[in-house]
Order: sequence, then structure tokens, then C-alpha cells
Amino acid sequence: MHLKIPSWWRDGDERRGGMSEPRFEDLLRKVIDGESHDVAAIEEAMEKDESLLAEYLDQVELDAMLEWEFGSEDAGQAELIPIHQPKRKIVGTFAKAAAFILPVALAFYLGIQKGQHTQPSSTPAAVAVLIDSEDCVWEKKPAAQRSFGASFAAGETLRIRSGIARFAMWGKAGVAIVGPAEIELVSREEISVRYGSVSAFAPDEAIGFKVTTPDVEIVDLGTHFGASVAQDGTTDVHVFEGEISVQSKGSEEAGELITTGQARRYTSVGDSKSVISIDPERFAEPPALEQLLAIATPNAAPRKSDSAKSKLDAPGILAAQRFTGAEAELSAPQNGSGFADQPWWAKPVFTSPIPRVESHSGGASAGGFLLVRGRDKAEPFVANRLHRKLDTELPRTFYFALRANYRGHDDDDFFALWIDSNAREGASHAEGPSLGIREGRYFARVDVAHAASAGEVVDSEEFTIAGRYIWNAEENRSEIALWVNPQDPQSQPDAVCDGPVTKKLPRDFRFLGLRIGQYTEVSDRLSVHGLATGTSLESVLTAVHP
Repeated sequence: MHLKIPSWWRDGDERRGGMSEPRFEDLLRKVIDGESHDVAAIEEAMEKDESLLAEYLDQVELDAMLEWEFGSEDAGQAELIPIHQPKRKIVGTFAKAAAFILPVALAFYLGIQKGQHTQPSSTPAAVAVLIDSEDCVWEKKPAAQRSFGASFAAGETLRIRSGIARFAMWGKAGVAIVGPAEIELVSREEISVRYGSVSAFAPDEAIGFKVTTPDVEIVDLGTHFGASVAQDGTTDVHVFEGEISVQSKGSEEAGELITTGQARRYTSVGDSKSVISIDPERFAEPPALEQLLAIATPNAAPRKSDSAKSKLDAPGILAAQRFTGAEAELSAPQNGSGFADQPWWAKPVFTSPIPRVESHSGGASAGGFLLVRGRDKAEPFVANRLHRKLDTELPRTFYFALRANYRGHDDDDFFALWIDSNAREGASHAEGPSLGIREGRYFARVDVAHAASAGEVVDSEEFTIAGRYIWNAEENRSEIALWVNPQDPQSQPDAVCDGPVTKKLPRDFRFLGLRIGQYTEVSDRLSVHGLATGTSLESVLTAVHP
């Protein structure tokens, strides 16, 4: 089946008139569902009315993702349907849409009806699916295999010039590749790294996942580890959590067991090995467990965000951002609400947006948060992770809130959502208001010397904390109140503290950010779902919750 690109799109001509939008939507849905094959009518309608193309692209963007069931050998192996490409340069906003959508979308929507894609038995089984990528530059890879949901078969070689690509293996492990890299997908349970850096996460179901290099064979025993392979085959192995077995090629000795916090270097086909320092900065964060669980359900695909943007613009919200879907992109200055026209400053390697993934059937939902890692020992004690400038200064009374969870919590761990008049990377931001966790409890403070605390932190459990800051100009004092997991926006705070005003005044507060304490481990994970400032408790709670 072929779909022609409208001539007005191709040639820059605009035409109007023809099919009504409701009728077009109905016909498009019938074609998508296989109830109609009247593609010509869709083409003709888009020829006459360019506004219908926007509707068409919306439908395709929403649903045209690879349909597959985790573990199915023939899922995702459908052949792309050829389409008529324009001979002249596509112009305007439609060019951007076409470049991203058409290569994948038409294959799955106008050519492959649900349940009808059968494959010859000789087709290689799919072993991996692309979850997301960050500034990824592929080496001669078709555009269709650069989008979410792209399937990769056994025996395929991935060549990445630069950037990061993350995959879910059908053997249930998750892999992140950092370019430049060349990697062969051997099977669901094995990849071969010729050169480049990979990190892998293998839940219990994926124990036995194997990574081979020119020098060694790595068998995962339920862990998070990284392997970096140089052009000469030298292999560095780092274990961030759990344990692995490393067998030198050509050696008859038993495999070496490497556990959390250990790293080794193997050279000359395993003839020599040495102990090295573990270095998480060399590797990208692999897919999260929640992403793998969501991908494991039938029809997993990214969804358009709900009314998140409208909620972020609701009355009383001064500045807010939820890290779901496209809103998770830190480098996009338009994301969030109430911020200055500039993106987030984020500490490379230690902050990773985890895209939201949902099942079409509604059976699973995962991702949609900002992953913030703990402090590496080589970092300064004051380890700021990200910050952003507000569009306007905060008033003398304001509320702020954070929804997150912390994995790997110990009583000496510390992190804070801070508000300050500057965003210096080496500043502790201790003279302005902040809230977070400290000494096993949630806290909010006027400054470093005046803090209120409440509640006990539970490892990996999601929480919402909110604070209210008040500057009393007459008495030259400031007060902060703390709510921990508030259920009612009219509820009283769990703790209150006040203190004298320092040299900083509320009108100076134009930045907010996150910092990690000096005793947090690099394996610790703070997952931030949303943060906000506003004029009421209700406004900030609305902003951070879906």
C-alpha cells in the first residue's frame, strides 16, 4: 500500500475545502483499524485541506509504534511499507513531522494491521527494542530504527558514532550504549562488544545475561555493571551493584567473581589483569527496572502527556515542572512553567531524564522521572546536580514542593531542593530556604541554622514534601513550615521553625535547584517526579501530582 504526500505539502502550495474534520477522523480510524482500505480518500482530503494533515500526524504520532509482545519471536519484524517520497525539499513545520514520523508510522499503521503481520520462518528473531536515545548519532542506520519501539534482530551490528542509546533485551535485561561503539546483538541473552562502552542492568529474571569482548566473557549474576572496550581489545569492567563472573578467553581457570564497588582491567586476551578504580562517569545509566517491566507488557509505547501543561499553568502556580514524557527534556527551555527562557543547568552523567513508558492496554506504566545519582568520591563535598532560573522573583510568602523517592537511603544521606539568589555550582545554598531529607528524616529549613523535621524516610518509597516560607518584614524574621505526604491542602503543617532573616531577602530568590550531600553513595538514586513553587499548598501539590 502506498500513501502519496500531498502536492501542496511537497510544493509549498496551500489548498482548502473538502472532507470535514470529523469525517476525516472517522475514516482515518477505520483505515487504521483495518475496517476500510480507502487510502485514496485520505490522500485526496489532505490534498485539499492541509489542516487535516496535522490531525493525521497527531494520530500517527500517538499510536504508530512497534506492536510487539515481550518474548514473541516474530513480533516487530514487519517489513516497512514503501511510500512516495517528495522530489523537492519539504518545507515548513511539516518537514519536521515527516522526518520523524513517516518512516516508522506508515509501516505500522497503513500497512500492518493488528494481528496480520506474519513472517517467513527464515526471518531472524528480534532480540532487542530501542527504548530511548540521547543525542545519538548512528552509523548508516535507517531512520526507522532510530525511533522508540524499533526492533533489532539477532546478528545485527549496532554502530554508534556518539551519544547514548538504550535497549530492552528480550531476555529481560536493559542495556545502555555510549558511542563511539560497535556492538553485535548475538541473542536475547548476549551481546558482543567490539569497542565502546556499555552498561547493563539485569533483574533476577535476566540472571545469566552475557557480554563478550575480545578479551573476556562477562556473565551477569543479577546486577548493574559497565564494560568499556578499547580498540585494542583492552576491557575495563566495573560493578556498581551486585556481582558478575568474568572469564578470560583462552584461560582454563574458573571465572573471577567481581562484586559491588570493584573494577578490573583485562588485556592481551586475558593474559593479564589489574585492579582499577571504579568510575561511573564513564557509563550511561541503563534502563530502569520500571521501564523494563512496562516494556514487558503487550503494546508498550510512549504516550502523549495528559493535561500536564494546563495543570502547570493553573492558578497559584509560580513555577513548576513534572518530568514526564517530552517535559523531561532538560535542554528544552520551553519545558516547565514559570521559568526564565533558558534550560536547566544539569550536572552531566549524574542527571538522566527517564522517559515515560505506558502500555496501551493500561496494564503498566513506568518512567517519567528525573534520575539523580549520588555523590562520587572525586567530587567536591558540595555536589549540585541541577538548577534553573525563575521567570520572576518569589514573593515574601511562597510554597514549594517536591515529589520523589530515594533508593539506597542511609541515615547519613542528604539532599535538598533549594531556593537561592544565585546558582553558583560550588555554593552550598545554605542561607536560603530548602527542603529534603537529612539524618533519616524529612526537613525544611529557613537556613542552615534553623530547620524543622518530621517523618521517617523509607528507602525507595515515594514521598511528597512541601514547605511554606514567610518573611516577616516588621519583625525581620522568617518562618518555614513543613508538610510530609499531605493528603489535604487545608491540613496543618507537620513541623514549623523560624529564625532571624539573614542577608538574603525573598526578593532575591530567583533560582531553584537540587544538591546531594557529601555522604551519599554514587549508587544512590533520587527519582524526581515533579517540583513546584506557588502561592498556596494546593497549587504546589496540584503541580507535582498527575
